[in-house]
Amino acid sequence: MTKGENVEVTVISYEDNSSQGLMEQIQKLAPASCVNYLSITAFLNREMSQSKGQLIVVSSEIKPYDYAKFISALDSYSDVTVILPAYFGPMDGGRDYSVWQNFLKEVSEKGVIITGSHGDMYQLGDISFWDKVPVDVFAVMGREIDGFQAMMPDYKIEKDLDGSSYLVAGSVALIKSRYPQYSNMQIKQVLREKGRKIFWSMIEIPQGENGVRLAIPHFDKDYLGKYEDDQIKKIERNIFEVSSLDLMTLFDFECPQPGGWCFNTLNIEQANKMSTGKNVTVAILDHTFNRNHQALMNRIISPVSFMNGVPALSEVSDHGTSMAADLVAVAPDVQIMPVVIAGDGHWGDAELFIKGINWAVDRGADIISCSQMAIKGDRKRLDETIRRATDKGVVFVYINYDGERDEVIIPGPVEFAGYNDRTDIIHIIGTNFIEKESAITWGVSHSAPVVAGVIAMMKELNADLGPVEIKRILLGSSRYSSDGIPILDAEKALGNIL
Repeated sequence: MTKGENVEVTVISYEDNSSQGLMEQIQKLAPASCVNYLSITAFLNREMSQSKGQLIVVSSEIKPYDYAKFISALDSYSDVTVILPAYFGPMDGGRDYSVWQNFLKEVSEKGVIITGSHGDMYQLGDISFWDKVPVDVFAVMGREIDGFQAMMPDYKIEKDLDGSSYLVAGSVALIKSRYPQYSNMQIKQVLREKGRKIFWSMIEIPQGENGVRLAIPHFDKDYLGKYEDDQIKKIERNIFEVSSLDLMTLFDFECPQPGGWCFNTLNIEQANKMSTGKNVTVAILDHTFNRNHQALMNRIISPVSFMNGVPALSEVSDHGTSMAADLVAVAPDVQIMPVVIAGDGHWGDAELFIKGINWAVDRGADIISCSQMAIKGDRKRLDETIRRATDKGVVFVYINYDGERDEVIIPGPVEFAGYNDRTDIIHIIGTNFIEKESAITWGVSHSAPVVAGVIAMMKELNADLGPVEIKRILLGSSRYSSDGIPILDAEKALGNIL
């Protein structure tokens, strides 16, 4: 597999200080490539030497007075591949984008690769602007665009949209290195045909006086997953189809099962030869547990809902069901206590969290897994509730914990390690948790049940292990990424107990 050898990537911009981060990101994806900077003025004035292996990434929106010069420069740099984001944010609701959109169509016909960005969960507002430009490939930017604030929508319309260019640039550098004979039109065709196909539909969720309209991504053209609920109005199915950047399909790699990269790195297969989480109960604080899902059948203990009018168990799959499936994939013999503490507009409610924790502790849960947002409100009372739980030996795993209890285990995906300065996060591989119901799922939420599953295996081997000791073992049971970030090794963690 190539690392971008023999490819020179040049980032062009009106301001050079805005390009450093972009250049670093490209080199992460194509480490053998050479990445440098050039001003747009120099590019327009043909002050750049060209070669077949050269790649240009435009990181500033071309000014209208430079449109003609840019098009003319493309004719001069016929051997160079150019990447241009379809939009630069933030979007301006009062702006007429028609001239820019026509410019994009013209340069696209000359072989320029046009990139787009989309979120991984849903998008509020009108997204029809994407359908008016000739995007070759989209890149998932939701979590980076919104600061990856848990449980919040991806406000892409109000944020920068051009970050997709560095993801595509790194991928195109790999293509050009591996297939140097490809023309720009051939590269565009590869990106369009070998990306992961995602469909977007518009729905309306019954909330508030008028409901909330959302655009949602989905893999299956005729299936909206959890949004097929009869209470949800389908405004328009399949508004448009996009090709989303995926290196697995781009280079014809064999795609592992959902979560496969994570489980392989954790060495789950070897770990399960030592333990499967038998006789260990994990309470999942979440919402919407499907009683008919394979992950929950025949292993449910003391289910409860603290949401008025919302049952503890339903026949609809959503977040809680997915968390249960991740847990069972790691610890197949574990028992699950579904605890509904969120949903229907109630997110991060401290009182509901406290009730859920107390319920789990009083009914014999060994571990509590929580993949919900940080609480709003009384953190002191929550910490006191957690102290009561951990004093009784219950291990608390919470992705968004921001309190004072050092024994709380905070998991997270290694892909987002740069967003947090904490040194006690238990990292896992967070990508590739892909299911039919959702176009893209990242490992922010998934990390809690996965780590809880590892802890369940540890508790089976030694039920007397307390929260502090378990956290110490987990932090000392890592392998390291190429960036020096520790990633949990479940087999090593179990070996450190035996």
